[in-house]
Amino acid sequence: MCEVNFAEGAADTIGASEYNERLALRRAEKVVEIVGRENGVEARGIGEIEATPIELARRVRIGLVIDLTEDPSIGDGKQALLVYHSQAQAQPESKYLELLSDVADYLKLHPEVGLKVQSHTDFTGSKQYNVTLSMKRANAIVQFMTQLGVSEKQLQPSWFGESQLVSGCNSEEDCASNLRAMDRRSELIFFKR
Repeated sequence: MCEVNFAEGAADTIGASEYNERLALRRAEKVVEIVGRENGVEARGIGEIEATPIELARRVRIGLVIDLTEDPSIGDGKQALLVYHSQAQAQPESKYLELLSDVADYLKLHPEVGLKVQSHTDFTGSKQYNVTLSMKRANAIVQFMTQLGVSEKQLQPSWFGESQLVSGCNSEEDCASNLRAMDRRSELIFFKR
């Protein structure tokens, strides 16, 4: 079973604040229109956010309640929640802490479900530095989850350094900083244990 509880829209900081708040809510309402109000989906506008253009393009967030025991196709290792990190930082950006808390709550209710935490870096720094940083990122998320009461047995951290870039960038010359931000990520993938 996969139940959508809310759609949350956002806007960038270009334009007047009032306009951006209305735009954010309209974006969320469009998702609700597609999903269907009869399903009890709530539209939320969160107004302006500081984000890269790519992050903003993904900023209609959909809140899901997923029961993996009922739908084995979810948790097949193909769907990932993304959490981003600031450059050279192991801890996830603070705006992702609520999402991580929600994931922790879900895992505590479903001990039969595990979570792969696959962490990455951009290409800046040496390969060894990036492997170490991605290891610290994965471990920081695992530590956050265990502090919230998730069993370590449910968590599978792994790290890849700069080996799996998604931005298409591999040098300073061909890559803007907002594109490199896409690579500084941890992918959270549910699986049945």
